[in-house]
Amino acid sequence: VHGNIFQQLLNQLFFKFKKNMGSCCGKSNSNNDQANNPSGEKNGQPAGNPDNPQQPWNTPPPAVTAKNWCVTDGKTGEMLFGFEAQKKKEMASLTKIMTLYTVLRLAKKYNINLKETDVKVSLEASRIIGTRAEIVEGDTYKAYDLQFAMMLPSGNDVAQCFSEHFGAVIQRENFKEQGKPAPENCALVIARKLFIHEMNQSAIEIGLTHSKFDNPTGLGDTFNKSTTEDLGKLCAAAMAIPEFREVVKCPKYKCIGKDKSGKEKERGWENTNKLLLKGYNGVKTGITPNAGPCLAASIETKGRLLIVILLNSKSCLLYTSPSPRDATLTRMPSSA
Repeated sequence: VHGNIFQQLLNQLFFKFKKNMGSCCGKSNSNNDQANNPSGEKNGQPAGNPDNPQQPWNTPPPAVTAKNWCVTDGKTGEMLFGFEAQKKKEMASLTKIMTLYTVLRLAKKYNINLKETDVKVSLEASRIIGTRAEIVEGDTYKAYDLQFAMMLPSGNDVAQCFSEHFGAVIQRENFKEQGKPAPENCALVIARKLFIHEMNQSAIEIGLTHSKFDNPTGLGDTFNKSTTEDLGKLCAAAMAIPEFREVVKCPKYKCIGKDKSGKEKERGWENTNKLLLKGYNGVKTGITPNAGPCLAASIETKGRLLIVILLNSKSCLLYTSPSPRDATLTRMPSSA
């Protein structure tokens, strides 16, 4: 998914949307081939002929290698265009969009100040596979800082920490509502299950009808699936939260944590989403062997917030220069 090709796709789809405002909103209809293909694409390519005045492309449409994709209105969550947009697929680390959304939702629900909340790293979290923020067992960080540690380098270890910490919060609050004393410690396996249940409750509230979240990381899991249409809705809901936008638009972040002895340690992370260097403002990259390269990207263009979701693309290379002539290629991390 090359940055300059991606920009062409956004510009052309937006231009076509303006020309066809009333007729191409991508609503589902199982008896109509336009259901997942509302703008008339063929094999995932936007319809259009630069020589045809009825289809006024400025340039020939770019190739889209993703098996499933959609463009969503970032303000309303409505799908504008898509291809195989309602087909369930593994989503790799795009799962972490829901993980962070759920953390922020719980923080608001229980009046938790993330800047004052300590999160301790468990042994299980520190040993998780895939892309990591390289946090160590016994380390303690503020929950606010760990948002960046999860979303920028795609830290599976941090996603696991969040599920354990906030799952325990859910258990404690459930006991409090029942007027019962809460256990001093919540078993990690129970905490994770409670958090994942909360992720799925969030999905229901947003209206994600074809999604199921089975872990907080996005690591390979045949039960952890969504659709590009649902992920577009999720991103629209998440981008409406200022605290979420602050995290996903950040290219680099540094913080101070403490190791198990209490000694301070500085940590820093860099965002895997290189499109931020081209004017985009979110949201997340992802890749696993089963899911393939995946991307959720958002951009303010021509007065609109557009969100593009790509699942199972053929390439995980990104241009890091505006000009293809002097572009260098950067490979996305290889696991979640």
